[in-house]
Order: sequence, then structure tokens, then C-alpha cells
Amino acid sequence: IYISKNNIALLILKSDMYSNLFPAIVIIIIAQSFSGITLSIINKLERSLNYAILGGVSNFLILILFIYGAISGNFSISNVISYIFISSLIAMLAALININIILRSFVLHNKVLFSYEIIKPVIRFGLIMIPGTLALISMRVLDRYMLTYLSPRGLYDVGIYAMGYKVGAIMQFLLSIVSMVFFPHAMKNADSPYAGKLFNKIYLFFLICGAILGFFIIIFSKELFAIFVDAQYTSAADLVFFGAISTFLHGIFNIFNLVFYKMHQAGKIAIAVVLGTIINIGLNIALIPKYGAFGAGYASIISYILIVIFNYVKGKKTFNANFRISYVYLVTAFLFLTSFLNSIIRISILVSSIKITVILVGTLLLTYSQKQHLISFLNQFRSED
Repeated sequence: IYISKNNIALLILKSDMYSNLFPAIVIIIIAQSFSGITLSIINKLERSLNYAILGGVSNFLILILFIYGAISGNFSISNVISYIFISSLIAMLAALININIILRSFVLHNKVLFSYEIIKPVIRFGLIMIPGTLALISMRVLDRYMLTYLSPRGLYDVGIYAMGYKVGAIMQFLLSIVSMVFFPHAMKNADSPYAGKLFNKIYLFFLICGAILGFFIIIFSKELFAIFVDAQYTSAADLVFFGAISTFLHGIFNIFNLVFYKMHQAGKIAIAVVLGTIINIGLNIALIPKYGAFGAGYASIISYILIVIFNYVKGKKTFNANFRISYVYLVTAFLFLTSFLNSIIRISILVSSIKITVILVGTLLLTYSQKQHLISFLNQFRSED
């Protein structure tokens, strides 16, 4: 990346104006990789307090630095990269200290520098996942790149699409909770007789929370952009539902993958993602020239739906966890309907107040009327058999 910084800048941005920032970006990537690996290990060890503290270090620092930049007026692109650079380095140091403490807590009877027997299954699993991981990353970033070259409005569409999609991707918060809290427990009990029931409970929990969170993200998208974004970019609010629905479907895809992890068939995950990426690229080429940012958004949703269906069908043949895919269709349709209704409602203080009032009253009535069902569901979720 460092050696090719000028060429990469020209390829992505059509200009080498910001090529001088790439050395800092390289260090940010390395630092965040160390932090990410450490967080993964802590997550597998189910040390939630360590995870929360370490994960909070970087986020807290970046928030403080962004606030400083906003107040002091130093909020240029180079300064933003500098803030991320500082927070990433400090987070990496905290991660290295943390992982050193964790490794020292293990008692090793026979210390070896390298073991082929240990690393062989890791390589076998990892090599299969490399194309799938690259394909998944491509699904999440290629649409921006293709908008640059295929959309009639070029970089403007890239900007509003990225902003809208990113706000919708607040749903990623829910994915992180499920991954941190439930996945390690699910994998620990993957060989138990109640594994299927446990996977299904995680699925139902995500469906319910995803529908609620997605509804709130979409219904208040116009208000968020009106408050925090310049008026010329408020049209990005109409694109928020693409990020919300795509991220929701990505979460469903991850839950369906539990079946393949249980049966040690990770290769099927890679096949699904590679197919989804190929379809995504084809749809972007077909839709972006005519529909711009909306074409990229629909390509994203369609691709995610197809890989979800693919993994559902394959997973059912591998290990039947009794997932009901019809619930995915219902939640997706519900989020589409919410987006449509929000698009035809003009934003105003009165409308926003009505939204808040209706939602609060509706939530209270639903909670009161379904209280016993909610308690029963939570108790059932806590039980392991």
C-alpha cells in the first residue's frame, strides 16, 4: 500500500491529492489488526469485561479527538486520519499489554515455538475462508468503487450512498452484541444435543431486535440527517434503509453459518459469499448506470438475500436447526414498508413529535399486553434445554 500509494489514490479517488495519507493508513490497518486479533481471543475466552474495556479504549479516544476537532475547527481529512492514527496506536498498545497478561496466565508444560500438528487444522480452515473473506469485504466496498466510475453523478453519489449506508449500518451494533455474547456460547455447546434449539433462540432474538432497531433507524433517518448533516447531503436519508436491511441480512447470514461451523464445513460459507459477490458485481454493473446510488443499494440487498437463501438451503441439508426463513422475509418486508412510509412523510417538528409519541405509546401498550409472553421468551432463552 505504501509503495503503490499514488497509484491506489488515482485508482480509488481519481486523484493523488491524498496519497500522502496512505503511510498513516497503513499503520492504522496494522494497529487495528493487532487490536482485532486480541479482541477475538478475549471474546473466545468469554472475558466480557476485558472485551468491553479494550473495545471502549479506541472508541472513547476517537470520540474525544473528534469532539476536539469539531470544537477547535481542525476537522480536515488529514486531521481526521491523524485522530484515527493516534487512537489506533494507543488501542494497539493496550491490546498488546492485555494479550501479554492473558498469555502469561496459561501454564505451559512443554513450551514449543512451532507445532505443525496444532497449526495444520488452523491452516486447513483458514485457507478455505480466505476467498470467502475477500469476497465478503468486496461485497461491502465494491459498490462505492463502482459508483465512482458507473454512476452519472460520480463522487457525489459515492458520498451520499456512503453516508446513508453507514447510518443504516448502525444495525452493526446488534451484530456485534450477538457475536460477542452468544456466538462463543453457541460454539462451546455446538456438539450438545440442544445445539439446534440454542441456534434457533439466537435466531429469534436477532430477528426481533433487528426488526425493532431497523424500524427506529429508518423512521428517524430524516431527523438524524437534518440535525447533523449539511442540507445539500440530506438526500442520503432516503438511502439509509439499504444499509439497515443489508446489515440485518448479513447478521442472519452469520447465524445460519453456525450450522456449518458446527459440522466443520466452513467451505460452504466461502462458496455462498463468492457467489453473492459475483451476483453483486453483475447487478451493480446493470443497475448503477441507470439508477445511481439506488441501484447500488438494491444490488446490495438482493445479493445478501440470495446468500441467505443459499446458506439456509445448504444448512438445512447439513444440520436442521429449524430456522424459519419466512420470518426473514417478513422482517425485510416490514423494513421496506417502513422506509416507504418514511419517504412520503415530510419532516417537521410536529411530524417528529407525533412519531415519538406514537412509538412511545405503542411500545408501552405492546410491553404491557405482551408482558407474559416476553418473560416466557426470555426465560426460555436463558434455559439451555
